[in-house]
Amino acid sequence: MEFTEAVEAGVAAILETPDRCQQVGGGVRIFRLKRFPYYIFYRYNERGQHVRIVAVMHHKRRPDYWRERL
Repeated sequence: MEFTEAVEAGVAAILETPDRCQQVGGGVRIFRLKRFPYYIFYRYNERGQHVRIVAVMHHKRRPDYWRERL
């Protein structure tokens, strides 16, 4: 339950200001969850103002796994 709430809060923060997070390559940005060792990887299309979540991943397990989803 707490993890789900943390992810939902992270998505809400991303939607509020999607261009604030660091880019990690290929137009993908990374949001670090508080209290959990997970990242939300997403793309933001500034022109269309569209956010696409690419992955929610543990930051130490297979760190580049999300790149396969592009």
